[in-house]
Amino acid sequence: RSLAHAAPTDPDALLALAEAALAQRDAKLAQNALKQRALLLPEDVQAQTLLGRSLRMGGDVDGAEAAFRRALTLSPGYVEAQAALAALLLARGQFAQADAVYRELALRDETALSGRLGRVEALLGLGKLADAQVQLEAAPEAERATVAYREQAAKLALVRGEVAQA
Repeated sequence: RSLAHAAPTDPDALLALAEAALAQRDAKLAQNALKQRALLLPEDVQAQTLLGRSLRMGGDVDGAEAAFRRALTLSPGYVEAQAALAALLLARGQFAQADAVYRELALRDETALSGRLGRVEALLGLGKLADAQVQLEAAPEAERATVAYREQAAKLALVRGEVAQA
């Protein structure tokens, strides 16, 4: 805090303060620092994404969604904002919208697994069990050993009533 107070117009100090505040789960402090940074650097995608996280942490889900979408307007392929938006939409029960965002993530090598598994969760929410199964079956063998993959496979089995397979 002292660094940001000593240099209130230093965007790097404000970012460091915001990241520290988020780590401490101090949503208000993070929001204040990120809003100041946004005034200095309105095109900062990272700050918009972190602002979205701090708003969600503070319970302002609509504000969080707006911040994530603003980040994606500035940089349409920004993975952190896409992943955060998709998770938020999923938590809100907006499964079709979440699936659309996860679909984009599944197309990238570095986020293919998280995108595919996010799609499984969204498709389960939509009741599209066959499509969810297709997403699981599309995963390479190496990904099938991950805990996240096994959790989604178990969820699908439970939804299908296949308790023994879960």
